[in-house]
Amino acid sequence: MYLDLLEQAVAAQKGEEAPPERSVNILLGYEISIPASYLPDESLRLALYKRIARARDDEEIFAIARETEDRFGSSPAPVRHLFEYARLRRRAEKLGLRSLEKKGAVLRLVFEEAFRAGAEKLVKRSGDVGDARLVSPGVVALPSDLPVSELVDLLDLLAVPEAA
Repeated sequence: MYLDLLEQAVAAQKGEEAPPERSVNILLGYEISIPASYLPDESLRLALYKRIARARDDEEIFAIARETEDRFGSSPAPVRHLFEYARLRRRAEKLGLRSLEKKGAVLRLVFEEAFRAGAEKLVKRSGDVGDARLVSPGVVALPSDLPVSELVDLLDLLAVPEAA
């Protein structure tokens, strides 16, 4: 908590945007972890979790991923998923998503009330996803088989201004 407050104060001093304080619940059914079989030292595992959680952008996430593979070898699927989730979480926080949850054949994206316009924009701009639909105010349903990398790309569309 103290570190979060310190980071916010430093960002404000530098004139940078403070990190969002929103928390996004992401339940996509993937195993996301750093297995002890991959990284046996618990303190190193915890430090890596913390670094991933504090990463501010894709560049930093990719750098941590490269460093991890350089130090510990090729990452198993749960570690790769952890890095993908980190990228997804950054976008979801910035766009005001409250949750992303896979239930059966549907992936539900729920926007916070103040960001509900993003849901309509997402449906309008989803194009190739096909079955994206607004199921209620602020709630978008997508096909659940959408890979995380494509979901990241889709959320990136929301950050780009619409053409006039």
